[in-house]
Amino acid sequence: MRLQDQLDQRKAHFESSAPAQTLKIMHQATADLQQSSILDSALKQGDTSPAFSLPGADGSLVDTKTLLQQGSLVINFFRGDW
Repeated sequence: MRLQDQLDQRKAHFESSAPAQTLKIMHQATADLQQSSILDSALKQGDTSPAFSLPGADGSLVDTKTLLQQGSLVINFFRGDW
């Protein structure tokens, strides 16, 4: 199964069981982001990311240039504490 299909299934499952007020807030937040033009400056599929460094889970600095020397790089950002 393709990743997009899996994501669509998870979204459908969540939306079928989440409280209506939660869905309303989430859908409004998504609409607000889309209308804010933030997507105009976001990287698109196939774009090259600028080099950057961020602290890793252990506090040490992680540099994308160094990681790319080892091969392809997948970056996952997450919100962290809710």
